[in-house]
Amino acid sequence: MAKPLEKPMSANIHDVSDIRPLLKNLKNRETLRVWAESLGFDEFIEVITKVHNMVVGRDLQADSLVGEQTRIGGHWDTTYFAPRPEDRVALLKSMYVASRQLIIHGREKDAGLLLYIVLQAIHPFADGNGRTGRALFMLLNEPVTTTAKKATGDFIANGKGRELFSNLIKYPAAILEPIYELVAKDVLGEEFVRNFGALDYAYFRANARHNGKLDDDLMRQLNDIVTEKGGPAFRARDIAFVSVLQSKGMLDLYKAMGSRNQYERWNRSQDARPTYAYDGDNYIADMDNDDKAREVISAYWNVKKALVEKIIDVIVNEASYQDANDPKKSLKDSMYTY
Repeated sequence: MAKPLEKPMSANIHDVSDIRPLLKNLKNRETLRVWAESLGFDEFIEVITKVHNMVVGRDLQADSLVGEQTRIGGHWDTTYFAPRPEDRVALLKSMYVASRQLIIHGREKDAGLLLYIVLQAIHPFADGNGRTGRALFMLLNEPVTTTAKKATGDFIANGKGRELFSNLIKYPAAILEPIYELVAKDVLGEEFVRNFGALDYAYFRANARHNGKLDDDLMRQLNDIVTEKGGPAFRARDIAFVSVLQSKGMLDLYKAMGSRNQYERWNRSQDARPTYAYDGDNYIADMDNDDKAREVISAYWNVKKALVEKIIDVIVNEASYQDANDPKKSLKDSMYTY
């Protein structure tokens, strides 16, 4: 298991004296557990929102939760789409239930880890999700006394904070890599994942994504999914497309011959499993009705939701998930770097 934090790591950047009720509840573990037992969902959201407003410099009472689709990056360089707004409340409730139970059972460090990762995966705020998660982790794990009314500013700060915080917890991208593979196992089956170590959308006919047969809005959604940048060996986009092809018995029909720089892209030189590359552009070109587009889009958002649910399960039920690189460790413990 990860070692407890041995010393405070605060810097006098953000004064959190305006959230004294939260600090009072954090003053010792027993007080924290009693508070968690009585904590309702609405109060939970209020606390998280106040911490978010604090770290981004807004009025603590402001309603910062966004109602629209959120993403990391711009329209032409999106690196991550958050789950759909219609799934957000259910996922936030799952986060609330899990983190509350972890605190009640004396696992406040893991509650902080869960809040840090899941907040970034759900992305309920337009910005500052990572800073909010880092603040919550430190508030749950750093001793809080009457003379220590400062938030952990160095670890919360944007940019610098990410780098410093990696000395405590891995970067989110590194944490999500094995989680995506677990989701792929659930969606595509363990046998498929045993046979293939990665998925790749092979770009052969980019103009095929403008075939004129589909509703314009559906075409835009497909293009957003296809052009989402970055990601692990098993990306949400690829799991979605391949699951649809698999359900239709079309894996061989749309299997591509190879992919661009696949080992360089994923640093998979140690993984002997081949990549399943598929011709996604031609599959889109062959879509002759809107329902076929909706199948892929629906599958994509289901994967996004499943990712968050799997993160929670891996942390809460740590004994069920081993670290593939070190069977003596749980996958949850491998998320810590100290």
